[in-house]
Amino acid sequence: MFWLQSIQILTATIRKVESICADFIWRGEIHAIAWDQLCRPREEGGVGLRPLRAVRKAAGVKMAWRFIKGWSLWAEWMTNRYLRRTNFWANRIDNNFLVTFKAILRCRPVLQTAICRNMKDGKTTDLWLDPWLGSRSLLEILGGQLDREAGRGLTCSRIIRDGIWRPEGYPYTAQLAEEIRQITINDSQHEDSWSWAGPGSGGGSGLFCFRSCYDMVRTHHDRAEEVDFIWGKGIARKMQLCAYRLLRGRLMTRDRLLRFGMQISDAKCVLCNGVDESMGHLFLNARRPGTFGLSSACS
Repeated sequence: MFWLQSIQILTATIRKVESICADFIWRGEIHAIAWDQLCRPREEGGVGLRPLRAVRKAAGVKMAWRFIKGWSLWAEWMTNRYLRRTNFWANRIDNNFLVTFKAILRCRPVLQTAICRNMKDGKTTDLWLDPWLGSRSLLEILGGQLDREAGRGLTCSRIIRDGIWRPEGYPYTAQLAEEIRQITINDSQHEDSWSWAGPGSGGGSGLFCFRSCYDMVRTHHDRAEEVDFIWGKGIARKMQLCAYRLLRGRLMTRDRLLRFGMQISDAKCVLCNGVDESMGHLFLNARRPGTFGLSSACS
């Protein structure tokens, strides 16, 4: 986790690590359930693992967050090297950029939807390019190309007078001007700042929340119907995993082993020795005095 939040890990490395993890879970044997399905929340049909590619994406957003906050010497160095004459939100990705910085720039669309600008004196907020109107910049709202001579370097302080918005004289619609006036100016004596506003960030503290960020970038699926049955309290973990595989038809019963081409001496049911062993027969039909199908199959 530390390295994912510090450098950009290559996709080939991510795949290799996930392959090692999958082999560890299945003990190097046949992978009964696909890794992508395991890496879902339990409520969506998985076992609660996190796919490393989504974690890497969330870590990239965190790096972008740390960059715009400007808390470190690293952020200052990056700014002086790549953003000396341009804006972070408008800068194009160049092949000569460091891999980590290119990854940060690619995370801007996600970051933009999860932050808000705390307006104070307006002197450090770019009037046209910073996403200070909700999650959008003024240039995005108005469309068209920015007049470099008229627009470059202008800050929101141009439309703030004595702690009050004064958007008159700029090409705003009446609706947009009213939207601007609704933005609260917290303290006109201090600098503007960014705060985290992602879903589920909790408490409105404005601090970055990795869980909230991860939930934004991961793939969502429909709720699984068997959640309460499998993952209920008081059920042993071994039995939970067995039930999880059973409901997906992934137990290594003898009929499945034959389909995989494995050589076995006998395909008959181990309980009744009457028909071929399958999941349906083993758990629903087979009976032997003093035993239960589920406990016998999982022992």
